[in-house]
Amino acid sequence: QNLKHDLSHLLVHAPDQSENDLRKTIKWVEIHGGLSVTILGASGKREDHLLGNIFSLLSFKTNMNIQMVTDHGRFFCIHDEQVLEGFPRQQVSIFTLDNTIKITTQGLKYSLHNESLPTLYSGTLNEIVKSPYTLKISHGKLLVFCAF
Repeated sequence: QNLKHDLSHLLVHAPDQSENDLRKTIKWVEIHGGLSVTILGASGKREDHLLGNIFSLLSFKTNMNIQMVTDHGRFFCIHDEQVLEGFPRQQVSIFTLDNTIKITTQGLKYSLHNESLPTLYSGTLNEIVKSPYTLKISHGKLLVFCAF
């Protein structure tokens, strides 16, 4: 009770129930000039909550760099072409909700050459064979997961 009172000047009232708390927070950060966000504890200890938050990253329209760190790795989105650091045999998965995006990879075990992912799970369970590795996309954005 005292903690809530002591920190009341930091609380932001955002009653819009069409958005979850994570999305409200990201919007607030962006409105106030934030350029990047690292999200911790996004699981809510429920898989449905975690999935909702993970795919919010993919569908959220923003120019900020956002990453979500979990107990096992991190999620982040890319646009255009990005050269990324990793280590050999590091597990990498790629997700998109847009199966028209053409993806080209370099440095991954299972390469893509201007190909789309026909299903949500088609880009999972890949691994780095050479770092840095490259992901290039035709348009839109990809959600990437890198295991620790």
